[in-house]
Amino acid sequence: MTEDELQTYVVHWLQVALPLGSVWHHSPNEGKRHVSYKMRLKKLGMTAGWPDLEIFVPQHGWKDPTHQGPIMIELKRPKGGSLSANQKDIQERLKCCGVYCVTAKRLGHVEAYLKPLLNLRGTGQADVIRQMCEAEGG
Repeated sequence: MTEDELQTYVVHWLQVALPLGSVWHHSPNEGKRHVSYKMRLKKLGMTAGWPDLEIFVPQHGWKDPTHQGPIMIELKRPKGGSLSANQKDIQERLKCCGVYCVTAKRLGHVEAYLKPLLNLRGTGQADVIRQMCEAEGG
């Protein structure tokens, strides 16, 4: 399973599992681009190593509303994926700013990280998506 395939499953799962009113976003800062375009993105504020997904949850979605904050998820392919030096640095800096950060190689890892923090919606759709992802190796 590729990182893109895993991320597609994770995004579908987030749609049906996160508390209602939650917002998430993917910052497309990966991949190969022309040097001039990379320079333009950097001028506009793109940060190398930024996590794949940013999640914001309304107050009612937290198990403990006094510990709410942004959640960032870096996804890696299940076999062989590893963090770059930039990704490690950004995650440490984000954690120092009170951001929840996790690196996950499987949808089950994402769920296990979010379950103690959030009031996830227990939907049959979420279970089906997780099972399909697991069957494909994620």
